[in-house]
Amino acid sequence: MSVTEFAEMSKDEVIAEFEHGFVVVPGEQGSLEAVDVAAYLLAEYGALAPVASQETLYRCQAVALGLLGRPLYGDPIEAGADGPVIGAVRTREHLQGHLVVGVTDGDAGLLTQQERSIVDLTTLLMKEAGQCDLVRTTRAGSPWRLARERAGADAVVRLTDLVEEFTGRLHSWVRGVTESQDAGKA
Repeated sequence: MSVTEFAEMSKDEVIAEFEHGFVVVPGEQGSLEAVDVAAYLLAEYGALAPVASQETLYRCQAVALGLLGRPLYGDPIEAGADGPVIGAVRTREHLQGHLVVGVTDGDAGLLTQQERSIVDLTTLLMKEAGQCDLVRTTRAGSPWRLARERAGADAVVRLTDLVEEFTGRLHSWVRGVTESQDAGKA
């Protein structure tokens, strides 16, 4: 499915499209870890700056919550001083210069087609925003800000806050990317 086709779907059609497929419950045997999603992200899209890697994983979680109605991975998202941090990935990143080129113990093969589609869709949506814009919008967004206000340096982003922030905006986010792409073709 193309982004244009997705943007033309109603919210109910989008949810129905992604409802089929294997569903995992975070924390139970066989569930994905964020490091598995990171392994897929790096294998498919190549090396990323650490902030872009973490931001993409954060937004993948939000898109999964919005479309699948469940988390993509079971690891907590910390509201770090510079943005969202998935500590389980940060400690396993392999850096080459200033880029993340791999992760230890991540298995991209564990992602179902549906889960890979979530990562692919998120990555496509994020291409429209630059790294500085992503950090600015994350810091302005309520999930990160609320977590920092609640707990300061020990802040963890609540999934319920991610759902509230992103689910309502997901369809318009995709529509905006599609319209921007269409304008570029004209």
